[in-house]
Amino acid sequence: NKSLPIINQVIYFFISTVQAYRIAKSFKPDIIHGNIGYPGALWSWMLSKLCNIRFVITEHTLITNNFRSYFHKLLTLFGLRKASIVITVSNFSAALIQKHTGIKAHV
Repeated sequence: NKSLPIINQVIYFFISTVQAYRIAKSFKPDIIHGNIGYPGALWSWMLSKLCNIRFVITEHTLITNNFRSYFHKLLTLFGLRKASIVITVSNFSAALIQKHTGIKAHV
């Protein structure tokens, strides 16, 4: 049984976004807090669009760890750039985010 990574990721994003949207609609959060540039930032952006709620991201690792392919790099940077605030766990990580996105992350 062969895995289809792109299709698997699209299905995962669709199912998790639908479920999170249902949950968010039931209690109406003030903000969405995602974790990790990919997939967290992209998923949080999609959910924020559906719910019309701002989102923040906490990056717990180096964003370059998410650059498994050019496509993953684009999705990581896109998601981070769409966040209202980007938070990191280290000054080194914040500098790396600023280098790749121009965003001044909060440590």
